[in-house]
Amino acid sequence: MPPVRVSPARPTTLQLMAQEALLSKTAVRALALAVVAGRVSSTELCRAVDGRVVYAVLIAEPGRGPKRVVLIDARSGAVVREEG
Repeated sequence: MPPVRVSPARPTTLQLMAQEALLSKTAVRALALAVVAGRVSSTELCRAVDGRVVYAVLIAEPGRGPKRVVLIDARSGAVVREEG
C-alpha cells in the first residue's frame, strides 16, 4: 500500500483575521463601552467591506429596545462606526 500524503492544514479565515488583530476582545469591549453604555451581548471578529479586520460589539442599553453595534478597528482600536 502506498504511503498517504497529507498536506498541512490551511489556516481558516478566522485564524487569519485573528493574526491581524492586535487588540484582545477584552480591550475592544472596554473601548466599545466607552462609546455606548450598557451590557456587551457579543463580540465578533469580522472583515469590513474595505478589507480591515474589525470587531463588531453588540451592546444592549438599559431601558432601550434594539441593541447597538459598535465597530472597532482590530489593529488601532479606532471606532469605525456606531449603528443602532
